[in-house]
Amino acid sequence: NNNNNNNNNNIMSLFKKLAAWNSKPTYATFPELQDVIIWIRMLLGIFYGLHLGLSHTKGGVGVLFGLNVVTFLPVLYCNTYLGADTDSYPNLTFAGVHNSLALLLLIWIYLYTSEYADDESQMASAFAMIANNLASDSSDMGDITGGDMGGDDTTGSVPVPPVEEQEF
Repeated sequence: NNNNNNNNNNIMSLFKKLAAWNSKPTYATFPELQDVIIWIRMLLGIFYGLHLGLSHTKGGVGVLFGLNVVTFLPVLYCNTYLGADTDSYPNLTFAGVHNSLALLLLIWIYLYTSEYADDESQMASAFAMIANNLASDSSDMGDITGGDMGGDDTTGSVPVPPVEEQEF
């Protein structure tokens, strides 16, 4: 029970330090800031990934803006709200950026893909059809691993289903 009180006091102490306006923390006064910023970046990555996935966003603009969100919003918070001496912290600017960007992308891709399950199954069946055609053509031509390929160039064409043009 005493451990729970200590943990609660530590958490409350972190929140007080994190909410203190213009407290000017340094590595000596608030060494946990780097860990807190990493967790803030993770939360930003989760929420922004949810936003991108549920809003059907596609393309590189979402990735670049997400990179900016998880990288620079916490730094802006540290510099403007806390007034932190960011130079006293080792790697505060980019700590946890890779992990939070990966989490953002994972959530975005999962949600986006789950919204288009029919398109995904059509693509899988098209790939299966192409693989079956290639396998049947290669079995007609002999052993692919090193035998004679038949000598003639009549391998046939594999029908590719039309794909709807989409914005990149």
